[in-house]
Amino acid sequence: MVKRKAGRGFGVRLITLALCSLTLIPLKAQAEENGQAGYTVVQTAVESVPVQEADGTADAWEYPASGQSAPEQDAPEQSADGLFAQKLLSPETEAALAWLSPEELVMYEQMKELFLLQQSQTEQTRQQMLAVEAWLQASYMQAQSAGNAQMPGVQAQGVSAPVSAPDPASVQLLAQLGQAYDSQKAQLALMQEQLELVLESARVRAEEADRVYGPEIIFVGDSRTVQMRDAVGANPYVWICKSSEGYQWFAAQAVPQIDAAVGYGTKILLNLGVNDVHNVNRYALLVNQKAKEWTAQGATVYYASVNPVENGQYITTKMVSSFNDKLRQKLDPEIIWIDSCSWLQNTGYTLTDGLHFSSKTSRNLYQYYLSVLGESE
Repeated sequence: MVKRKAGRGFGVRLITLALCSLTLIPLKAQAEENGQAGYTVVQTAVESVPVQEADGTADAWEYPASGQSAPEQDAPEQSADGLFAQKLLSPETEAALAWLSPEELVMYEQMKELFLLQQSQTEQTRQQMLAVEAWLQASYMQAQSAGNAQMPGVQAQGVSAPVSAPDPASVQLLAQLGQAYDSQKAQLALMQEQLELVLESARVRAEEADRVYGPEIIFVGDSRTVQMRDAVGANPYVWICKSSEGYQWFAAQAVPQIDAAVGYGTKILLNLGVNDVHNVNRYALLVNQKAKEWTAQGATVYYASVNPVENGQYITTKMVSSFNDKLRQKLDPEIIWIDSCSWLQNTGYTLTDGLHFSSKTSRNLYQYYLSVLGESE
């Protein structure tokens, strides 16, 4: 059986794109003195507020000419890109990378370093925005106290509250930082998407390596299935079938054999009931139970209807129709019903003894089953 091959490689062009996406908007505050008493606009306003250190500490700073310390702020929740950065460095991710090719691994490491660099730069921009916002708010408070607040409020992207200040240069700087921050976040989102694709490819390959693959098809049935097996000759499939048998044999012998053979990708075709139509409820109960187990292993379960018969002492057309209708209604939705009875009635068939089909009909029915299962010979 051929295993599904995970997608490989994004190529050099993706790395080039990621490298190009690191271009950051250069920011420079154009400081000028505004001549108003008590105000001095400095180009290094961003540096007036210390950036929070990795351990969460920061030196206290004072509002200009106020003597007041900055108010305490709740620790911000970690951003989505920050959480993803942690994922990139986790042991689980490192284990999954073992399934990448050497070329893919080199590409992944380059992309990861670019992402972490961009994530760090984006966080720096965010800290700068907070610093400038604090500067503007403090300046506005000072202007209010001096009765000199003249400029309208300005809302910057990513800033929690509108600010007003008598300093056009600082307002412009905040707007530029907001634009840079949005651009950096967009670049981070693109990089994260690319890295997620690589990690998903590794995850799929790891899952495939752990899968147990079974035969493509398992045919399960009674004497009609035995005759079909003999009529088609050599084939690559598994046949679990026995003449003159029904539910008791299915439960005691066939099910354990299916359990031993089934695997990922296996298609199980069941065709039983012509010898014991009265067991319809027991068939439905057991098949529903086992189908859950088989599908959990990656198999697909089909139940083919009991096929046409001639009216006889032990089985009649009416009994077959009743069995098919009841069983179809009782089977769970994940079990695929094959109405081979109607197909044979429409296309024609030959019975040799009122119950068993001719070799030609058996071969035709076999080809029909294969077509429904998506197989061909």
